[in-house]
Amino acid sequence: MMNKVEKWTLFLDRDGVINKRKIDGYVSTIDEFEFLPGVVETLKELAPFFYRIFIITNQQGIGKGIMTTKSLLDIHDFLHNELKLAGVFIHGIFFCPHLEGTCYCRKPAYGMVSRLAHIFTDVNPRQSVLVGDDVKDILLAIRMGSRPVFIGDHSPLPDTPAFKSLADAKDYIISLRTTSNQPFYKTSARLYKRDKQPHQ
Repeated sequence: MMNKVEKWTLFLDRDGVINKRKIDGYVSTIDEFEFLPGVVETLKELAPFFYRIFIITNQQGIGKGIMTTKSLLDIHDFLHNELKLAGVFIHGIFFCPHLEGTCYCRKPAYGMVSRLAHIFTDVNPRQSVLVGDDVKDILLAIRMGSRPVFIGDHSPLPDTPAFKSLADAKDYIISLRTTSNQPFYKTSARLYKRDKQPHQ
């Protein structure tokens, strides 16, 4: 049984990390949802190294009226069930449906992480790895003291290598989890922008 020190968390962005992005649009139905190659197998290999796995995703297609909350939840039920059938358990999928600049939860704000930490009280953001394909994901990782992993051609942070896919990043993610002397990142003035605090 894992002790408190060993309870590491894996945070995953969704579109572009787990499933194919829809170019100039939003994945709004199950039919449009397609796992990226190797993702399911990679998550099966990563799962033993993490006590909990979460998906945290911005989904402002809801705020724009392009999709409904129900359609998003249907997609997430499908995603969760497909991974469960493959032996991968996702402990939670948290999403922000709001338009940019209108909430506390849209990445790089940390509202989604704060919310899940209130539910899963054994989650320590400083004992976590966050994988994303957008600068917003990397900013969130820095702000909460997580170890960032970038999926894409060019990382927005010099100290964060870029990987073509989650499968390509697998060994690096495991090294972040198992190597105790990996550095924590400090927020720089160049990257950090204070959250807006509008009324919802």
